[in-house]
Amino acid sequence: ALPPLSALPTARAASSPVPEIGLVYDFDQLWWFNILPQGKRWDYPELLLRWYRAAARLGLRVRVLRPDQDWPALPLIVAPGLQMTDDALIGRMQSYAEAGGHLLLTCRTALMNRMGHLHEAAAAGPIAEMIGANVEAYDGLPEGAMGNVEMDHQKYAWGIWGDLLYAESPTRVLAKYADQFYAGAAAITQNKVGIGTVTYCGVYGEQPLCDALIERIAPHRPDPAAAAAATESRRRAKKEASSTPAILHLPPRVHLLQRGRYHILLNYQDKPIEAPAPAAAHFLIGARTVEPAGVAVWDE
Repeated sequence: ALPPLSALPTARAASSPVPEIGLVYDFDQLWWFNILPQGKRWDYPELLLRWYRAAARLGLRVRVLRPDQDWPALPLIVAPGLQMTDDALIGRMQSYAEAGGHLLLTCRTALMNRMGHLHEAAAAGPIAEMIGANVEAYDGLPEGAMGNVEMDHQKYAWGIWGDLLYAESPTRVLAKYADQFYAGAAAITQNKVGIGTVTYCGVYGEQPLCDALIERIAPHRPDPAAAAAATESRRRAKKEASSTPAILHLPPRVHLLQRGRYHILLNYQDKPIEAPAPAAAHFLIGARTVEPAGVAVWDE
């Protein structure tokens, strides 16, 4: 039986709060994409979910934001598929990055105004300076056909939508198309804006690409068990400890939440998993081995 709530210690602030990122969702974009998807496989809700899954996999907290609200000073904001923009939204993106934030934009951003009319300018013209690149062309592959982009010497599949980007120094090219007509063209770019950064993902990639890009640019939640093991290994070897923490990778269908000092793990898998808790963690509910459809709660 679960212990009564009165038996739980009084909540206090966490000593190591979980990093939080923002994810921008716009109902107007959903409405427009449903009317004119421009591709049988284009799916705006799925695009949002892929970026959400990529962040949840690292145990990050995700705050859903509206495009018309004041964006908080989060370390990373992901804004997928904001096809319809106005001067206020472009200004909000610019101000967020200039102040030190990391903004991730995707294909089909700033192609139209808020009335759904194409801008009288080059494709994605309103964000060209911000992303440090021009969208030269775009394409989508037929159903069942897939291409690849290469990032950090790994190939990742895409097929729904791809922007062909042209960028010059100092804009960095993080990924290029690896095959077909597009081979060698830039697919993902990164540009410094003020004291912040804007990354532009020009492809609607499969989940592994989203996972890899978020892992590369997001603030990381360390894996305490792996970090402790690595520290012990380094101690035994009498080597200097690394400043880079071990990164937490959660299995699919596993959620890790934090409420104050309490960590809550939900296992939606059909097999047991091990909770990524420090060796000295005190479990209030459940145990380190979390059964299928099980819950574990521990404090720091």
